Amino acid sequence: MTLLRSPFEIPGYRFVRRIGRGGMASVYLALQDSLKRPVAIKILSSEQIPGEKMSARFEQEARTIARLDHPHIVSIYDVGRDNDGQLFYTMPYLPNGDLRGQGIGPDENRIIDVMRALASALGYAHTQGIVHRDVKPENVLFDALKRPLLADFGIAFSTSSPDRLTREGATLGSSGYMSPEQAMGRQLDGRSDLYSLGVLCYEMLTGEKPFHRPDSLSMALAHLNEPVRRLPPERRHWQSIIDKTLAKNPESRYQNAEQLLAALDDMDDRLASGLSTVWSRSVARLSAAISPRYLLALGAVVLIMLLSVAGWKWLPRNTKISSTPQVAAAQNHADASTGASVATNNPQVDRLLIEGQKLMERGQVIAPDGENAAERYLSVLRTYPANREATAALQKIFKITLAQNILLFDGNVASDRATNTDSGLAMQPVRDTAATQKAATRRNTAANSRSANSVAKKPQMQAGERLRDPAGPELVYVPKDRAEAANQQPALPAFAIATTDVTRGEYAEFMRTSGRTASECRAPLSLVSRLRDLSWREPGFAQEDNHPAVCVSWRDALAYARWLSQKTGQNYRLPTQQEWLHVARQVTATDACSSGNVSDRTRGGMGRHFDCNDGFAYTSPVGSFPPSPPGILDLSGNVSVWMGDCANTDCSDVWFRGLSWRDGPGDSNLERRGHSAANIGYTTIGLRVVRSMNE
Repeated sequence: MTLLRSPFEIPGYRFVRRIGRGGMASVYLALQDSLKRPVAIKILSSEQIPGEKMSARFEQEARTIARLDHPHIVSIYDVGRDNDGQLFYTMPYLPNGDLRGQGIGPDENRIIDVMRALASALGYAHTQGIVHRDVKPENVLFDALKRPLLADFGIAFSTSSPDRLTREGATLGSSGYMSPEQAMGRQLDGRSDLYSLGVLCYEMLTGEKPFHRPDSLSMALAHLNEPVRRLPPERRHWQSIIDKTLAKNPESRYQNAEQLLAALDDMDDRLASGLSTVWSRSVARLSAAISPRYLLALGAVVLIMLLSVAGWKWLPRNTKISSTPQVAAAQNHADASTGASVATNNPQVDRLLIEGQKLMERGQVIAPDGENAAERYLSVLRTYPANREATAALQKIFKITLAQNILLFDGNVASDRATNTDSGLAMQPVRDTAATQKAATRRNTAANSRSANSVAKKPQMQAGERLRDPAGPELVYVPKDRAEAANQQPALPAFAIATTDVTRGEYAEFMRTSGRTASECRAPLSLVSRLRDLSWREPGFAQEDNHPAVCVSWRDALAYARWLSQKTGQNYRLPTQQEWLHVARQVTATDACSSGNVSDRTRGGMGRHFDCNDGFAYTSPVGSFPPSPPGILDLSGNVSVWMGDCANTDCSDVWFRGLSWRDGPGDSNLERRGHSAANIGYTTIGLRVVRSMNE
């Protein structure tokens, strides 16, 4: 074993290497000569001269740990000073790292074991008058038998000590895990540690902390003010424990560790009986089929229908109704057969009924916002609560949408997966209206005319051939294809597509030179993300310049393509859905895990995931997975990409396609399609450009 030339000299110990470093001390692996055993030595940092308060705090930590004799608290072997008078203490060497490296998220029984050990350790410390104040993954270490031990009592204090080293108003601890009262610098007791343990439990269950903020102040405010986040459906049976441990008011939490241990025993019994598993699976299936937005819409419609029925029942049978034209029309309408188209003598209502029928035929049933059949029929019922045509249509919409596996993102992004053949209504909105086609043609005419004379034309170019314009990305040539006509699609002209998605570094250059303001960004399925300052620079997870750009709105993507066209003198744009599908079909991998970066075990407990491990919890560097046969990279996974097609006539709602890093089982790359507002970016959507080829 190679020994370290250490700046410290402690008789009887030989240093091997440094294994940890904190704000005031470092931890070294060493060999104790007398007992021939490895030990960990924690010693005040030699890089600065410790002040009296730092030394006193270090001595207090040693005294605190020495007082605590518990199987799940790291013990102390020896305390002393090195040859230069520097304070140190020795403790067992724990070779299996801290909690972050254990990968226990999928195993709920293991989570219970860890929670029991830590709750028991904290409960014992609290009976000794010690509050830890820094419960976090880095301070949960595992010994050779993989048993968890609570470590680092560096900022702990004694509730009974007359000479406490911190006073009320001083805030110490890790902002992601501290209780609301700790964030405010108030006096603490053991319930503060239980709050931190609740944060730890949430992170083990989901793979992420309940609050995410870029700095300590905003994180403290989140702990103080934001409600507890809901667990994913498959872990919802833990919600009562999470709610109680993370209660803002200490009086509403478990009052001691014994109460928490009793709740964990109850959870253990539920897991053993299988009841929680059955419940979670049922909730997960229901959540996958019905989105929060759909439930709100369903609730609103049901309420209106109930009011309508109530109105019928409360009305006396022989009551003479006022003979105003509107009321008379309503009564006539109520007497009509269900589903019949009956005039109401109200042009506005007649128009709404006609529009609703047309939107149903076009497949715009509950989306997009402002242009769907459900909203039209709801508007009718506001004027005529007993209108049977609108009521029958809404009942049909219930049947359609309940039968679909529809996932709506954050109230804005809608994903449609299938066509309902039973009802005869296409759930996928029409690809393009004639007006949209004309608008797209007009938008491209100017760019086409500018670049028509400068496009590098290669009559003999072959499929998969590489090309690159000066200052442009590497492209793969895709020849014209008339086979699409057999699928009732127009013939596909030749084009060239970028080999990768636009990277963060490439997008940064565009933002820097164009002076464009970053768009609003959200995380799918997260209403809380609206409160976070997410952007392409800070999407909420770490990215390098070779990762795909995210948090880019559709309008940003169009602006990038225009900027690239100006740089290169060629016509760059976003791909159409037909173009994207044409190249995406050529991905030959048999499963999503081998073809791209998708949600897998790397993400721990965060939602549905494949049974594989690609090493990337969020985005991966572009080109990390095998290319398609023509040499195009990342067509499946990593990020979804914006399409050039609009979802409505004014292009306020637009399409995206393909799997992203957060998509899991049940999501098909070719079927994964959604639409969103054109001015909002998402943490899962990036962009890829194509170049028109005038052949």
